[in-house]
Amino acid sequence: MGASSRVGVLCCLGAAVVWSSGGLFIKLVDLPAVEIAGLRGLLSAFFFATLALASRTRAVEAGRARWTPAAVAGAVSAAFTFLFFVVATKWTTAAAAIFLQSTAPAWVLALGWAVLGLAPGPRDAAALAGCSAGLSLFFFGRLTGASFWGNVAALASGCAFGIHMLAMRQVSASLRLAVLAAGNALAAALALGFAVTGAAAVLVREPRVFAWPNAGQWLYLAYLGVGQIGLGYYLFVLAIQRIPSLQASLLVLLEPVLNPVWVYLGTGEAPGAWACAGGALVLATLAWHTGSSPRSPGQREAADSRD
Repeated sequence: MGASSRVGVLCCLGAAVVWSSGGLFIKLVDLPAVEIAGLRGLLSAFFFATLALASRTRAVEAGRARWTPAAVAGAVSAAFTFLFFVVATKWTTAAAAIFLQSTAPAWVLALGWAVLGLAPGPRDAAALAGCSAGLSLFFFGRLTGASFWGNVAALASGCAFGIHMLAMRQVSASLRLAVLAAGNALAAALALGFAVTGAAAVLVREPRVFAWPNAGQWLYLAYLGVGQIGLGYYLFVLAIQRIPSLQASLLVLLEPVLNPVWVYLGTGEAPGAWACAGGALVLATLAWHTGSSPRSPGQREAADSRD
């Protein structure tokens, strides 16, 4: 392994570790989910906008790039990915939230088949069946109303992330940071609009309307917006410039493994046995599918899911 590849592997592992901390910090912020999502999105939007403008070349190229329907879809799907994940992490266990969101590559296969006509091959079909079986286990055992809808929100986050993956493959590299900035800004606008107007109390049963964060909460929110989302994505971009997408896709599976570990160490929250079994099946299926040689168009989409 050359020096560049080693740097790529380290950056990818760093991205996975940083991303995996999201569950713990979302749990630690004692604020409604929509408020956390809104303020994190606001901080992330500033980070990505600043990053895009830091290089004149990128700024000029992004300014000339066209906002195609794919770019708009990338921004909108990113917004709902972030929103649903925060709601899911607050309403169900961190393990369930991250494992269910990690089904995004399976959604890529399913949506690629349904929308783009990319018929799945035998390995694709087996992967979809394995993920479906794993998903069903999350709804076994004892579920309260909140945890049930938290699992649904996590599934919605995975679906939105799958749409984001498909859309971003059609977006020029010079526009991707701008799309991420727009997606985070949209998430902030939607979430804070719900929080400030009190609509969240009606639509998603949040316990209270907007409450101004204290100093400690601002510190956690700054980390979530700039560190967990911003730095994590930046490290991943550096990684995929140095190592193959297949290798990167496997390395970032460390994220859903570590996420519930940090939450357990920080809060004592332990996932149930059914969730552990379902998560293990989903991750094993995705690792098997991602590690296989992609032959069909659907497989290539899944293999490059984080590109």
